[in-house]
Amino acid sequence: MQENYQDLNNVSWTGRSLLRHNFFTLSPYLDYTISIRSFSIYLKGGLGCALNLGEAIENYKSKSSDGQTASYINGHSTTAFDLRHSFQLVVFKKKLGMGFGYSTGIMDYKLGWKGGTNLVFSRYLKIGLQYRLSK
Repeated sequence: MQENYQDLNNVSWTGRSLLRHNFFTLSPYLDYTISIRSFSIYLKGGLGCALNLGEAIENYKSKSSDGQTASYINGHSTTAFDLRHSFQLVVFKKKLGMGFGYSTGIMDYKLGWKGGTNLVFSRYLKIGLQYRLSK
């Protein structure tokens, strides 16, 4: 997301900061299946547990209206795991399917950080093609 701000010298800056996490996730689901003609529709819901595989990496870049640039790459400690609730809709025709899902975390990613008052939670939108091996 692009951010714009003005510093104390009245110089305008435009920049972006990306924060990357790596997790190993287990997500058991309960599902409900609806069959309509040749389509199978799966409504899924569940809880997931994501184990953090390392520190978060922040990559920041910005440019000022007078041509200055600023950038840095920084590591941040963060939560060791995240608990997430997920919902997913998958529509199959024979063995090929299309899935749409949304997950939200309940752990604060800035836990233990100094400064700031914002709470940070994970949110994931999942869209993808799926292929069934059986059925």
